[in-house]
Amino acid sequence: MDSNERNEVVVKFQKKVIEALVWRSCLNCEDWMNVSEECKRFCTRPPCEVIVYGCSEWIAEIPF
Repeated sequence: MDSNERNEVVVKFQKKVIEALVWRSCLNCEDWMNVSEECKRFCTRPPCEVIVYGCSEWIAEIPF
């Protein structure tokens, strides 16, 4: 497996972990707006570190 293939596997894994709510990030927070890439709660786009690591205001995304 070359490095590009490994990277693709890692990206797919990380996506599944975020989708399963195992890792909390803006991407799986109820307040995240995908189209504008902003937080509804704070009416702005969070810094990259917050998008990746999440914040103390994180709320699980409602599954419906």
